[in-house]
Order: sequence, then structure tokens, then C-alpha cells
Amino acid sequence: VPARCVSPPGAPQGRASAGSGVSKGRAPVLAACLAAMPHDPTGRDLIDAVCVGTEVLSRTGEALGFRHYDLGFHATGTLGTLGAAAAVARLTGQDHASTTCL
Repeated sequence: VPARCVSPPGAPQGRASAGSGVSKGRAPVLAACLAAMPHDPTGRDLIDAVCVGTEVLSRTGEALGFRHYDLGFHATGTLGTLGAAAAVARLTGQDHASTTCL
């Protein structure tokens, strides 16, 4: 499990947070926990979903950098939504076709 998936709020983050301006983990964790209720997943499934969501949030934040924030967007809110969606999709077994918008 990548350390950035399980580190506590405020803990120093590695390269993943450099240049992204994102507080990682909170949105994917909350979304995955709420989505888990009707599905009764294992703890391993829940952690996996949170890690997937955090990875999506982190990589998108790295790609956008601080320019996203400079344009007036708060990265935790905008990128957190993507991370939350990825976590829920993973937890509920969604595939690529069901999560692609063309």
C-alpha cells in the first residue's frame, strides 16, 4: 500500500504532493466509506478503493500543478471529486466502459 494512501492528515507527503496543492485522502476516504455501507466490502477492498482514489487525485494534481489553483480552482475540491469518483467506482466494481464519458 503506498504510504500516501495511509498517512495521517498533515503528515509530510512525498513527491506526489509536490506542485499539486492537494490535500490527499479526505475525499476518497469519505466517498469510499459512504459507498461501502450497502456493499459490505472487506477492509482490504475498502483500502484498495481509497488507494485508487488517492492515486487518481494525486496524479491529476501533479499533471495540473499549481496553475489549476492560480486559475481560481481549489484543488482539494475539484480534484478530490475525481478521487472520490475513482474510489467509489473501484469499490462498486465499475469497469472502464461504465465510467467513461464520451
